[in-house]
Amino acid sequence: TGGMVSVCAYPGHEEGVREQSAVLHFAQSLPSSQFTVLWHQFINGGAGAPACLMIEKIGCQGK
Repeated sequence: TGGMVSVCAYPGHEEGVREQSAVLHFAQSLPSSQFTVLWHQFINGGAGAPACLMIEKIGCQGK
C-alpha cells in the first residue's frame, strides 16, 4: 500500500548531471495525490555536491 525509496544524485560529473536531471523530471511527474517527494540539497556544497531525493507512496487510487 505504501512505501519509500531514496535516491542520491552525484552531479559532480557530466553523466551525473544528466542522471540527476532525469530523476528530477521523473519525480516531478508523480501525482501528488499518490506520492510525496522531498529534494534535499546542500546549499553551500557547490554545484557538484550530492543531493538526496525521497519518494513516499501515500496511497493507491481505487483501493
